[in-house]
Amino acid sequence: MKQEAKKNLFSLLIPIGIMVLASVLVIVAFIVTYKFVTKPNDFDEIFGEGYKEVEVLKGSKDNVSYTKFEVKGDVEGFVYQGRKYHEFDPGTDIVKGYIGIKIATDKDGKILGVAFYEYGHSTTGKWQEITTEYFEAYKDTNLEDVVETHAANSDIMASATQSSTTVYDILLILKGVK
Repeated sequence: MKQEAKKNLFSLLIPIGIMVLASVLVIVAFIVTYKFVTKPNDFDEIFGEGYKEVEVLKGSKDNVSYTKFEVKGDVEGFVYQGRKYHEFDPGTDIVKGYIGIKIATDKDGKILGVAFYEYGHSTTGKWQEITTEYFEAYKDTNLEDVVETHAANSDIMASATQSSTTVYDILLILKGVK
């Protein structure tokens, strides 16, 4: 191979090497960003990081749409999801929107965790904070005991009756889905 051909080949290999290196760096940056920036599953701490939800039932009843998922992870159980639209007039502006909740249970129906996946309702004042406190009172209870848990925590919901009642309505439907 002549000197000129070697020089041309070498000058071609340098940009190709730089492009390959840059591509590798972009791929690594994407993987790192995806892993650390994306939102984890709501119940990773309960079922294990990266658990899978397999839909087993879907429907609606009494204006509540619901889905039941069987969980495949380090711990097995279920995730129930329910969503309801509600509006009311507190005397100022009409409050309206959807509330969507998720609950994680073990195989026996013990509620291991709760989360809102949508809260487009009553976000002014302390209504959302009170509704969240009310919803969290269901942790470590049994899905079968929704009525009893509601009665035991009705004092929490006193200042956010409409929103908390919407959560309760969804929980009643999810209890029936079990």
